[in-house]
Amino acid sequence: MNTRCNPSTSFPRRFRHWRLLAALALTTTSLAVPDSKAAPAKPNIILILADDLGVGDVGMYGSKLSRLPAARQTGVHGADREKISTPHINRVFAEGRRYFNAHSPSAVCSPTRFAVLTGAYPWRENRVPRHLTAGETLALRDGEPTVASLLKQAGYATACIGKWHLGAQRGKAIDWNKPLSPGPNQFGFDRFFGVINSHNQAPFVWVDNLEVMGRLPGESIEIEGNRKEVKGIQFKRRIPEISATLAQRATQFIEENKDRPFFLYYPACTVHSPHEPMSKFKDTSGVGAYGDSAQEFDWQVGRILAALSRHKLHERTLLIVTSDNGAAVAPGRKHGHASNARLRGQKAGIYEGGHRVPFVARWKGTIPAASDSTEIISLVDFLATACAAAGVELPAHLAPDSHNLLPEMTGETLKSAIKAGASAVKPIREATISASKFQNHLAIRQGPWKLITVREPVGDAPLAPYKPGQFGPDKPELYRLASDPGETLNLYDNHKDVAERLTALLEKIEKQGFSRPGFQPDDSKQN
Repeated sequence: MNTRCNPSTSFPRRFRHWRLLAALALTTTSLAVPDSKAAPAKPNIILILADDLGVGDVGMYGSKLSRLPAARQTGVHGADREKISTPHINRVFAEGRRYFNAHSPSAVCSPTRFAVLTGAYPWRENRVPRHLTAGETLALRDGEPTVASLLKQAGYATACIGKWHLGAQRGKAIDWNKPLSPGPNQFGFDRFFGVINSHNQAPFVWVDNLEVMGRLPGESIEIEGNRKEVKGIQFKRRIPEISATLAQRATQFIEENKDRPFFLYYPACTVHSPHEPMSKFKDTSGVGAYGDSAQEFDWQVGRILAALSRHKLHERTLLIVTSDNGAAVAPGRKHGHASNARLRGQKAGIYEGGHRVPFVARWKGTIPAASDSTEIISLVDFLATACAAAGVELPAHLAPDSHNLLPEMTGETLKSAIKAGASAVKPIREATISASKFQNHLAIRQGPWKLITVREPVGDAPLAPYKPGQFGPDKPELYRLASDPGETLNLYDNHKDVAERLTALLEKIEKQGFSRPGFQPDDSKQN
């Protein structure tokens, strides 16, 4: 835990006893650190990535967990936690570690997925500035290493089950009547099943590895724009069937690979619109179809947990549950629910509601149970963390922005600081950077401070135009989140020294091309 950053930075003043509770939590965490012992060789690794799930939608940030100490029952920013039930995610927290300062590198989906797989910020070279539209081709470069390819080389069985949303093939547009290659299978995944773009984009079909399922020989698929099929096949996926189908495929993969190390990347389609939950979840929450869909996502987490339990894999599996970005607020607001709690902003925007995400990690016997962390982390850190867990040496020229979180997760960082007599634990990251949709804004976070910058077009690929105030401000802003988590007071003019320091740091990180200590550019590709 980063003792320099008090949990009060994330909670309103009305929780007056939070500092005391945080101190107690720190003591509990330090006592709960497992005894030093060798971690199981090559653990299974599972990343469950929700789509557009906010911190206010998840029970572990505020529901009444009767089996946990009172210190765990404090709500996040006063969100109403009785309207959506997430018992399975709550269980992951009860047996793992909850993060209050986890951030997506982008406030929309495709850029975050790129960062998760490559360990690089998506705004570098303007690689993935926004979500991909229905017919857009592959965002990854030929031969580009990913977390899946690195783990596969280390002997892992690998699968992506769910929403890919990084395109397929090369050229101007996807030809759905040809093999979808290159695609997920060419980037380290032995198995792909799911949705190549987004489930609200045409064509509304399942993709199994390189092929569209159910297409007969000579049958044509044609689309116009994002949601219109001009020609389509008879067999189509239906939205209420998506979660059950994906969960079944994920558990099948676990069953088939239970006796060898595996990596399961499960980017769910929930809770992205349209919200059409399975019949068993209809009208089960207090937040309409949106809340029902959030509970459906939690059910998918439960299915994966059950598969791990059946084969006694909990102590051999690092499991992470998080979201690709913050939530869209409208679906919850009309039911009196705050999906992003009291954070300002929402999906696509540069304020905290756009990129602060729920995040919980579990590895029984290795990560302390029911522990909290205020460490500032990013989803771009997944690659380095997964490699560390698997015992895979990360090549110096890969993953320029991915930091290894495992020592912090397991408590080793805290134990080392205590042993050294340090008064504070050094943060894993010098700074964390997130982007808005179209990357018109970058936000750099360091300690209690957050600077929002307004960007100019990059290189030969101009950024899309936007209206000032649509995804962020039209000029720089500075916030001290330690005392103002809702970003209500712009301190840019009051603390020009801080703004200048963070601006210089952002420019340095962008110019040098990396932020990970020890990274070395591949000189062979500089010519």
